[in-house]
Amino acid sequence: MEQRRGISGFTLKLIAVVTMFIDHLGVTLFPGVLWLRCVGRLAFPIFAFQIAEGAVRTRDFKKYLIRLAVFAVIAEVPFNLMCAHSVTYPYGQNVIWTLLIALAVIGCVRWAEQRENTALLALVWAGLAVGGYLLAEWAMTDYGGWGVITVLVFYACREKKWGLPAEIAAMAAIHGFALGSAHVMLGSVRFPVQALAVLGLIPIHLYHGRQGPHNRVLQIAFYAFYPVHILILALIAMYIR
Repeated sequence: MEQRRGISGFTLKLIAVVTMFIDHLGVTLFPGVLWLRCVGRLAFPIFAFQIAEGAVRTRDFKKYLIRLAVFAVIAEVPFNLMCAHSVTYPYGQNVIWTLLIALAVIGCVRWAEQRENTALLALVWAGLAVGGYLLAEWAMTDYGGWGVITVLVFYACREKKWGLPAEIAAMAAIHGFALGSAHVMLGSVRFPVQALAVLGLIPIHLYHGRQGPHNRVLQIAFYAFYPVHILILALIAMYIR
């Protein structure tokens, strides 16, 4: 069998969870260590891409949606503990809610695509992209409405010849300006740290389209890693403070 060059979906997930863990180390235990947060900027674009890819490749879209919703609920208390050292935190929801909203929008878009009606598809795209953005902003999910748009960009650019230039432009605009509130000084230039998310496109475009190692245990482990690791880090941070 011919071996494809690049990295598998499994390797891509490993990169995402490792960079996310490094980012959350910076959030919880080492808030003054900027490079941890810089490395962590790669995580969200990879997760966003995986949602767009998974929406197309899943055998059961409804189960995929439900699974994401279940882990969004499970992760909420650990997220609250990490952000506010409290079981409740009304001013922010975990990032899985952002991904869930984006996945629901993609599900509706795919339904419209099957109708083969250009006007209907354009209406669904425009209406639900705006609706998904506003819902995430209203719910104050992590990465908010622009996080939803990031997932939709990856879905829209999938398998398009112009995909990479469009993704670079969109990621630079979204993560360099719309989400680029935190800055670091590079000489006399203020550089938005969030703009480093563009570097997430490197492993994404090294992905060769195959899953790699995959079974039920690994699937649940990847989902569970998010709530488990932020819970552990949050409890450690609460203890040492």
